[in-house]
Amino acid sequence: MKPILELKNIDKRFGAVHALKEVSLSIREGEMIALAGENGAGKSTLMKILTGAYAKDSGEVWFEGRKEDYRDTITAKRLGIAQVYQQAELVPDLTVAENIYLGEKLMNGVVKWGQLFARTEALLSEYGIPIDARAKVGTLNVANRQLVAVAKVLQREPKLLILDEPTAVLSDQEVTILFHLIEVLKKKGTTMIYISHRLEELFRLCDRIAVMRDGAMITVLDNVHLTKADLIVHMLGRRVDAMFPEKTLERSDEVVLEAKGVTTDKVSDISFQLHKGEILGVAGLVGSGRTEMVRALYGLDKLKSGVIEVGGKPVKMRSPVDAVRHGMFLAPEDRKGEALVLIRSIRENVTLSNFGRMARGGIIRGQQERDYIETLREELRIKADTIESPVNTLSGGNQQKVVVAKAIAAHPEILIFDEPTQGIDVGAKSEIYALLENLRKAGMSILVISSEIEEVQGICSRLLVMRGGRIVGEVKDHLEDSEHILSLMYRSETA
Repeated sequence: MKPILELKNIDKRFGAVHALKEVSLSIREGEMIALAGENGAGKSTLMKILTGAYAKDSGEVWFEGRKEDYRDTITAKRLGIAQVYQQAELVPDLTVAENIYLGEKLMNGVVKWGQLFARTEALLSEYGIPIDARAKVGTLNVANRQLVAVAKVLQREPKLLILDEPTAVLSDQEVTILFHLIEVLKKKGTTMIYISHRLEELFRLCDRIAVMRDGAMITVLDNVHLTKADLIVHMLGRRVDAMFPEKTLERSDEVVLEAKGVTTDKVSDISFQLHKGEILGVAGLVGSGRTEMVRALYGLDKLKSGVIEVGGKPVKMRSPVDAVRHGMFLAPEDRKGEALVLIRSIRENVTLSNFGRMARGGIIRGQQERDYIETLREELRIKADTIESPVNTLSGGNQQKVVVAKAIAAHPEILIFDEPTQGIDVGAKSEIYALLENLRKAGMSILVISSEIEEVQGICSRLLVMRGGRIVGEVKDHLEDSEHILSLMYRSETA
C-alpha cells in the first residue's frame, strides 16, 4: 500500500537542545501506527512539526505523494492533518455543538441553531458518543470533554488523525467508546498515529509501533509476536526489572486522617481511615465521585454533614489553606488547570508548594532553593534545559513530574495524589512508584486516586472502591483480584 505520509530527515533544535535528530518515518495509507518512547523522546515535537505548530530546521514532509513545506496549522488542516491533544482545549461556557463547530464556516455565515444541533447529534451518534449536543461543556466531566475534543476534530473528516494520549483521562467505559470510534475510523480508511504510555493499547490497536528515544527514531516494529518487555527495551535502552517496588501490608495503628459520614452535593456518607505510613488507593469509574471526595477532604467543596478528623481531632476544612495547615497536600488531576503555573519556571512552580521552607524573613534563600530543586529534577529525571525552563515548554509527562516534585517539596504528613502517573512513560512510572514507597517508609501517609487498577494493586495496601458518589467496598485481602474490583466498580445500584 502506498505511503500517505513520509517524513525524511526531520531535524529540530531549541537552543542547545537537539530535540529531533534526522527523524524519518513512512506511514501507509489507512494504517494505524503507534509512536512510542519516554517523555522527552521527541514524539510531541515531531507531531507539532507535522501539524504546523513548529517549523522544522531541516528535512522534508511528503503528504499524499507531494512535498509540502508548510509552517502553520491552517495549511496542515487544509491538507487533512488533524490532532486530538492530551488535554481538551474547549470553551466551557459554550455548548457541545458550538465547541465542535467553533471556527468553521457554516450556513453562509448565519447560524441556524436547529441545523447546528441536528448536525452535532448526527455526528455524535455516528461515532457512539453519548453526550448531549446542547450541554454546556463546562458542566461535563474531564472524560466527556475529551470525547467532545475528539468529535471536534472528526467533523472535519481528516485524512490523517493524530491521537495523543487520548485515554489518559478516560475510565474503562469511556475507553470502550473511544475504541469503538477508532474502529469506525479504520473502516472509513482513516490513517492514524496513536501516542500512549499505556502499552497494552498499542498492542491492541496498532499495526506497527515506531519507537523514539532521545530525539531519534530507533526502530519501527511490526505488531506481530512483539512482547511488552521487548518494546520497553527499545523505548528505554534497558530492561525494567520490576515495575512496582516490593511492598509490605504492615501498617501503623495510628490513624492520621478519618472521614465520618462526609456528605456534599456530590458525595454521600464517605467514611474511611488513613493510617500513618500507608498508601491507600481509591478506584472507580469517571463520575464515581473519586475526585469529589478529595475536594471535600481538602476544603474545596462545602460539607453538608459529617466530620473530618486529622490526628484524632475534628477539624474544619473551609478552604485548602486549612488543609495545608493541617499537614495535607493535594496534587490534582488537572495539571494544566489546577496544579501548575504554565508560564512560570520549574523552580518557581516547585517553590510555590513550600515557600516557607525556601524563605527566611520573607526572602527566598536562592542557592538553597536552586540546590534542592536541582536535586529533585535529577531524581525525577525531568527533561529540561535548566530549572529556569518555563513549564509550558516541557512535554506533558515532564510537566507531570513537576507536579510530583511540588508534592515532595511540600513535605506533607498526608499526601493526596489524583492520577499520579497520568501521561508518564513506563520508566518514569516505576521511578515514581519507588519514590512513593520510600515516602511511605519515611512515615508519610498517601491517598492515591487512579484509573489504572494495575497501579493501585501494585502500590497500595488497601483499596476503596467508589460508585455513585459513595464508597461501595474496601479491598484488602484480595487486592490482586481484578475481577472482584471491577465488579464493585460496575455493579448497578439495584444489583
